[in-house]
Amino acid sequence: MMYGLVVENAKVLFGEEIVTCSIGIEEGRIARIAKILDGEETYDAGGLLVLPGIIDSHVHFRDMGQEEKEDWLSGSK
Repeated sequence: MMYGLVVENAKVLFGEEIVTCSIGIEEGRIARIAKILDGEETYDAGGLLVLPGIIDSHVHFRDMGQEEKEDWLSGSK
């Protein structure tokens, strides 16, 4: 099967083991993970660790003098 996007050379955690694989993505969702996949578009992850669903939760709340730019409500969304 051909996927819309394939992320190649990705390191993914399977149980207690990290393996290098390809990730097939269709309509913005992971459709399959396998050693080799075909895709209309490919992205080489270069051996980086891929953590689906993880976001950078590092934020700087501006509660010490710049509340007009951001407050607790807007910064934590």
